[in-house]
Amino acid sequence: MAGGDGRVNAARLAPRLVPGLAAAMLAAGLAGGAIWAVAAEAGGLDLPALLGDTYVRGVTLFTLKQAALSMLLSALLGLAAARAVHRRTGPRGARALHLLASLALVMPTTVAAIGIVSVWGRAGWVADAANALGLPGPGGALYGLPGILLAHVFFNAPLMARIFHAALAGIPDGRWRLAAQLGMGGREVWRFVEWPAIRRVAPGACGLVFLLCFTSFALVLMLGGGPRASTLEVAIYEAARLDFDLAKAAALSLLQLGICGLVLLVLARFPTEWTTGRGAAGMGGRIRPDRDEPGARLADGAIALVAVAIVAAPLAAIVTGGLRVELLSLPADPAFRAALAASIVIAVASAGITCGLAWAICEARRTLVLPLRLGPRPALAGLLDLASTIYLAVPAIVFGLGAFLALRGVADAFALAPLLVLAANVLLSLPFAVRALQGRLAESGARHDRLCASLGITGLARLRLVEFPVARRELGFAAALSAALSVGDMGVIALFGSDTFRTLPWLLYQRSGRYQSDEAAAIALVLLLLSLAFFAGIERVVGGRHAGR
Repeated sequence: MAGGDGRVNAARLAPRLVPGLAAAMLAAGLAGGAIWAVAAEAGGLDLPALLGDTYVRGVTLFTLKQAALSMLLSALLGLAAARAVHRRTGPRGARALHLLASLALVMPTTVAAIGIVSVWGRAGWVADAANALGLPGPGGALYGLPGILLAHVFFNAPLMARIFHAALAGIPDGRWRLAAQLGMGGREVWRFVEWPAIRRVAPGACGLVFLLCFTSFALVLMLGGGPRASTLEVAIYEAARLDFDLAKAAALSLLQLGICGLVLLVLARFPTEWTTGRGAAGMGGRIRPDRDEPGARLADGAIALVAVAIVAAPLAAIVTGGLRVELLSLPADPAFRAALAASIVIAVASAGITCGLAWAICEARRTLVLPLRLGPRPALAGLLDLASTIYLAVPAIVFGLGAFLALRGVADAFALAPLLVLAANVLLSLPFAVRALQGRLAESGARHDRLCASLGITGLARLRLVEFPVARRELGFAAALSAALSVGDMGVIALFGSDTFRTLPWLLYQRSGRYQSDEAAAIALVLLLLSLAFFAGIERVVGGRHAGR
């Protein structure tokens, strides 16, 4: 691969650079086009007057409030659960925590909402237990801020726990032995051993969770309970689909994009160690000096009970609630069959396209690291990084609105709804797929580039003989995650769903809002099983027999 002329080297590497740059331009162009269309539509609106509107100001403040509280509660419960698992269990506990975090990541939001209502709603498990004991039940307290916070903690506390546990597991065993020799108590262990490891990953993890909660849509739509608990995402949806006030929806989208962009700028200043993998289990749980302190076992048990009540109970409610006679009648429902087929096709296509784009981007990013004179490498690397992260700042609702505005007068957006949903799902999954692949491909390049160059192994031969075997496990995870996220997404479909095109999440939302709770519970179970089947099955088929372990 070496050569006297940098331009010759660049020409040889063009097959590795051009596909990645094309993929990056496609992803950035889709998101950028949506932003441009939204900005153009909002240009004729009096933005200062809109920002001074009491409703808009209230929605913005509530969105920030619920995101901040959700982040704080998720971080506290996740940290407590991570410490309890690290203190009481070994590798088995770490694997169980990893599985729970993966389950929360791929769980469709509409399904989680059904499970939470089944436990904490007016006719849920908690209400039935309260009535049996002669105590007041929760009533309608679930809907509004409490329900939103509960749902966000359900999704994000396991993610936080996994991140924090990986940080604790990375503490060298020598530090734990030294802490035991010095006779450190619980406070000293936290201050001198745990906190230095936690604070490295906490800002990035908290920023990510804040962004996820800030852009949450389906959970707020189903559990918000009305205008008093509405977020910017829901306000955009209502302005666009219910009121057809596109200028107002565009202005609200710009406001949301601005806040998301600021969060991403702040997040970029912190290390991204939260994106690393499973982490080592370590020996800390066996030699921690605070393991047998008075009250420690009781506190860890209490944390386990809280985690079960918040995370495990809704899952159990989904399974038990879906096992009813309506489950057997679903195959005879034409709407269900059409929604199921649409969800499967879009999920499989999303997984394939996402992995192809992510692989090309990672290959180009790896190539730019080589010491060759390839021109404005920082600009090219910036384009690749932007393409793989931009969708974190462009939520599905905003992308869908921008696509509708861009296509208005040119094509029928509702006729193109399947393609728009597919594009949104690809952009949604792309950041996760790139994170999963880039580390392994970069490591493979550093190890095999010179050998492959000396042996003349290039192109498809290198992909088949070197890259795929090395990164197969990560590719399987990326494909499985992309398919599972696509199956459960209810973003763009909320704007373009109709009687002629619907997916399972949209059908579930429709049935749950029409007093068809039994049928909705059965659909929720099917959607949950489909998500898990995609996640486990694709990871095993693509990633090989050791995937997921």
